[in-house]
Amino acid sequence: MTFEVSQSRVRSWRRCRRQYGYDFVQKIQPRRPRIQLIRGTIIGECLDELTRTKPNIESVLKPYAVKYKNLFTEEREVYGTLLDDVRSIVGRYKKLWANDGLNYRKYGAEVELKFELTKGITFSAHLDKFPQDKEWRWWVQDHKTHRKIPTEEDRFSDIQLTLYHWAAPQAGLPQPIGVMWDYIRTKMPVVPEVLVKGGLTRRKDIDTDYETYMGSIKENGLDPSDYNEILARLKSEGHSQFFQRVWLPKPNGKMVATLVEELIFTALDMKAHHGDVQPRTMTTFCKSCKFFTLCQAELRGLDAEFIRKSEYEPKPEDDDAEEEE
Repeated sequence: MTFEVSQSRVRSWRRCRRQYGYDFVQKIQPRRPRIQLIRGTIIGECLDELTRTKPNIESVLKPYAVKYKNLFTEEREVYGTLLDDVRSIVGRYKKLWANDGLNYRKYGAEVELKFELTKGITFSAHLDKFPQDKEWRWWVQDHKTHRKIPTEEDRFSDIQLTLYHWAAPQAGLPQPIGVMWDYIRTKMPVVPEVLVKGGLTRRKDIDTDYETYMGSIKENGLDPSDYNEILARLKSEGHSQFFQRVWLPKPNGKMVATLVEELIFTALDMKAHHGDVQPRTMTTFCKSCKFFTLCQAELRGLDAEFIRKSEYEPKPEDDDAEEEE
């Protein structure tokens, strides 16, 4: 039987084999997914909808609105203004990139890759998008939702798109010219504070954008000319604090060869030890793991079975979703 690996499975195996066991051997997930994962999932579905000829974002949001309406009051409070925020984020994204020249008609959204990585092992992946630009060149596009736009140093450790650039032609797709990180910040622009003495704050570090600040000026009946300096600064920044696209034409060949070699090495290791009881990788990042409570209960000899039944549930087949934020 062929053993299947994906980038999310490889990442989990390298990070913590105990986490991998919960996720891909026992196949469980938290009953109440973290808001970061839910937000990223909904935004992703909305961006998929935007590739349609006549997109209808509300058709994506409606099932979630029904679902959250039926939650208990305290559960609804956890998700707060989630859907309103998503609606705003996607609306601003759509307006910003309306004339970006990218064509999604050929492959649409969620392009599946699958091919033999090495004997007995299949590599599978899902590209967020595989568009053509105005020069008819193909790009591997990946949507990334974050509370803060990652830095160049962060991208250096993000090998996923580099591997996908190599994997696309292996799975029969056209050779892409490069990769594109499509960053979407999930933190909403700050609405400027109304001062006791009147007017709006002019703080230089205010985390907002031009449209939000100008909207507050109009809402409070103020004169925009009184805020020329801060408005000019926000306008010059554009949307770079909340939306960015970073393009990388043709990743370095030597780096790609090294990453593929290491991918095969890890895949062989995974195949050989997939069903084994795996050790924990104890780090300061454990507290952010979705299996933290269960893992700690088992480690400390607490009632892990109760936690497993009350806080976790079987996850859907072929679900390799991973939190990005």
